[in-house]
Formats: sequence, structure tokens, C-alpha cells
Amino acid sequence: VTILIIKETDNLTTTIDYNYIFVSIANKYTFDYEKLLSSLEKTSAEVIVKDINNEIVNTNDSSIGTGYTITIDEEEYLIIVYGDIDSNGIVNKRDASLLSRILISNTELTNQYLLAGDLNEDGKITISDIMELLSDDYIIDESTD
Repeated sequence: VTILIIKETDNLTTTIDYNYIFVSIANKYTFDYEKLLSSLEKTSAEVIVKDINNEIVNTNDSSIGTGYTITIDEEEYLIIVYGDIDSNGIVNKRDASLLSRILISNTELTNQYLLAGDLNEDGKITISDIMELLSDDYIIDESTD
């Protein structure tokens, strides 16, 4: 597994753990292509970002969401954006609503969506994850679209 050094800023924290890149959005920031590239200190590497449909993302105004992949010098990573359940790179009330429906229906999330929704990192989706998601630390906007 390739270990990369990731910069931390006041608004964004990114860490790599095995083949996952975890992103915590703070202060109501959207995670996008430009922020992803600028968070990597190894900027001379060949970087390819693909969305959940395996389409290449290469514009600076494209949001990067849970389930996207990034290939850096032929090493592929799965991107997890904490709180981003619908893979659009924006953490909002829609994500909290999705988590609520998942909890109520007793549906189990798998892989990246469990990791994105399990904000307190206890291995399951609970009401405390939803409450954390609704806090000012995560919600970017009031949109539920």
C-alpha cells in the first residue's frame, strides 16, 4: 500500500488508511477536484479521478463524493467523504434524511457508505450519527434536493 502525506488545512482534513482516502469537511466546504489535488503534497504524480459511474472527472469545479476513486501513480484509492451518503460531494440535510430512512428501515449500509455515514466510528449507523451530521460541523447548506 502506498502511503501519501496529506496536508491539513483549517477547512479540510484528509487522511489515507490502507486503500481508502478519508475526507472530513469542516466549516461548510464542498469537497471538489481542486481541493483534492491541492491536499496532496505529491502533486507531480499522475492523478486520475473517477466518479461512481467510472467516468473520469477532470474539471476544477467538479464535486468529489463518496465512492469516487483516485488513482495516483497507478495506486487506486476509494474516496470516503464523511457525511456524504448520496455521493455528490456536498454534505447537507439530504444526506441526513437518507441516513434517517436507512436507520428506520433497518437497511444495512455496506462498504464506503457505512464508512461515510458512521461519523462516530462505532461500526454502525445510529441516531447519534444523524445528530452529528445535522450539527453545524457538517451541514453545508439547507438544500434537500
